[in-house]
Amino acid sequence: MKTQVLAPWLIAAFTMTWPVFAHQAVDVANPPGHEKMPKWEIETDTVDIDGDPGPITSDARKNWKVACDKWRVEFREDNKENKIISISCGTPTCSGDVGNKTCTSKGTYKMKVREESD
Repeated sequence: MKTQVLAPWLIAAFTMTWPVFAHQAVDVANPPGHEKMPKWEIETDTVDIDGDPGPITSDARKNWKVACDKWRVEFREDNKENKIISISCGTPTCSGDVGNKTCTSKGTYKMKVREESD
């Protein structure tokens, strides 16, 4: 018996509010009262990382590690809007004559870049 009394009230309440939601168009990407959201694209690139020469391979690797850390710090200084997604110095390869070893690698990064607006 209680459901018979409650059901007409529930139906009336639902039908009164339904047309309000059915006829409103809301742009989810740009809700009213908010400025247009920026669009981002992903940029991937590589950088050559060269360490200073060293007399033996272990010294050359240490010098490369210093160059890698320096590149990371400089690159992250421009991370005002959390644009960097990933950053890697890569794996060093060492070569050169005895007494003049140098380690180099291909550093890679992936970051968000604002699309140019029309």
